[in-house]
Amino acid sequence: MFYLAAICLMMASCADTADVRDARGGYRFKTTGKVTLQMPDESNPKATISQIVNLNNETGSFELVSLKDNDKVLLTFDQLNGDVYHTKGTLSGDELSFDAFTRTLDLPITTEYSDTLHIPYLNHLGQSKLRDSIITYTKTETEVFDITVTGNAKTYENNIIFSLNYKGQSQEDKQRLIEGTDIQMLCKKN
Repeated sequence: MFYLAAICLMMASCADTADVRDARGGYRFKTTGKVTLQMPDESNPKATISQIVNLNNETGSFELVSLKDNDKVLLTFDQLNGDVYHTKGTLSGDELSFDAFTRTLDLPITTEYSDTLHIPYLNHLGQSKLRDSIITYTKTETEVFDITVTGNAKTYENNIIFSLNYKGQSQEDKQRLIEGTDIQMLCKKN
């Protein structure tokens, strides 16, 4: 009976090692999703407005390296634009959990400004009148946010799919906050 328990324990630990061995290696990744931006209303500083912002698609390479513990792994993300970030995690079967990590995120923010112009004209009686015309200006600027990334992932043969959550604030204006709970990262093995 003791030998049967020892064999089962050994097979289970080998299975975890095999999972890490099968999943480890180099991948390419693409991230997509949306975040909610909350910021002060410029026309009423006491009010807050929310805006849904599409993330710029991020691409790059991803490396999954096994550590000394059988199921512990190091996750390293190397974005095409040069940013590199990493965290540690655990791979158990097809589930990959990882420690929260921080990184920066470039986010395009679009704001609209309206202005009323008073345009003089002559009416049908030749009298000078003013006509109001509203002009709307749109401005898009990229702002850098410090974010915390949490979530989990699942492995599928040569793919890993991450479900990520982003939460953070702007480096320029600490009152601008973002949160996203449906960000997907697809990693395909090289």
